[in-house]
Amino acid sequence: MSGPGHEKSSSNLRSWIIVILFSAGLIGWGLLNFALVPDPPARQFQYGALPSAPGESIYSTRPAPPVQANTPRQMAPLPEAVSAKSAEKAR
Repeated sequence: MSGPGHEKSSSNLRSWIIVILFSAGLIGWGLLNFALVPDPPARQFQYGALPSAPGESIYSTRPAPPVQANTPRQMAPLPEAVSAKSAEKAR
């Protein structure tokens, strides 16, 4: 004999199982991504103090650190979308 209380208990248990499986799936997905995504490689350059160092602020209480005369760029300059020569040819 199954009464209304038995159906509620089964439904309650089924809801908890769904919640636990969903949570376990999210945790598993996060752990899988953590294991598969590599760390970025170590930088192979040493720029020293860049010109935008906080010590160069007028509000700084310490002297500015020494800056290299020709500080190299951290990123190569981006190429132009259209060169001047090809723009002149289009006219």
